[in-house]
Amino acid sequence: MFASLARDARYALRSLAARPSYTLVMLVTVALVVGVGSAVLAVVNATLVRPLPFADGGRLIQIFTLPPGLTAVNDRNPLASIDLVRFRARLQQIDGLAGQWARERAIGGQGDPESVPAAAVSASLFPVLGAAPALGRTFTDAEDLADAKVVVLADSL
Repeated sequence: MFASLARDARYALRSLAARPSYTLVMLVTVALVVGVGSAVLAVVNATLVRPLPFADGGRLIQIFTLPPGLTAVNDRNPLASIDLVRFRARLQQIDGLAGQWARERAIGGQGDPESVPAAAVSASLFPVLGAAPALGRTFTDAEDLADAKVVVLADSL
């Protein structure tokens, strides 16, 4: 059996060596297919398969508003903070409601300032996500209402 397999492998290698352009096209095609397949699998795994890193991540939802007359999801607007307060007063069947608004901030010290991604969040975000700081504390509802300047830094910063 192994002799037959070795004979077939020698024949395949001789055939490939006899047609180098065909062999090159075949190898490039296989490499592209494997690369694209790996990339698609990585994206699907990161977005659909792997659960969110929060307790009960499957129960989290995002709420957006649509301007009057528009129905496309691309036309959605983030929820304004006043709308968050109104929703919180009316919604009865939810465990918690929190707001998050993307921001860009500059951090400086010695040298040129650097732009970093940031977010303005409501005080209820951390309890809703079941997250606690490694050091220090998050901010309170009183600080949230007073629009206090409180910062929670990520480990990566």
